[in-house]
Amino acid sequence: MKFQRGSLFKPENNHYKFAGTLLIVACIQYLIAVNISESMFPGNYSIALNSMSDLGGTIPLVDPSALIFNISNIILGILIVLQCI
Repeated sequence: MKFQRGSLFKPENNHYKFAGTLLIVACIQYLIAVNISESMFPGNYSIALNSMSDLGGTIPLVDPSALIFNISNIILGILIVLQCI
């Protein structure tokens, strides 16, 4: 009996491990960036009182946490799209 590796449609390539790794890296970097943004938020950030979108800031160039949070969202989106290709 022949042993088949990888996908049913592309038996020569195994993309599942690469896609899983990308998703894990995307989630970990997002969680770390959210925690850093919460600590840099001007004033006191409260999980109960503020929404997560407040970390993005109303004026991104003024809020120190906004740059980290917005770039993290962009990286998360890019990595999710890359794992779908």
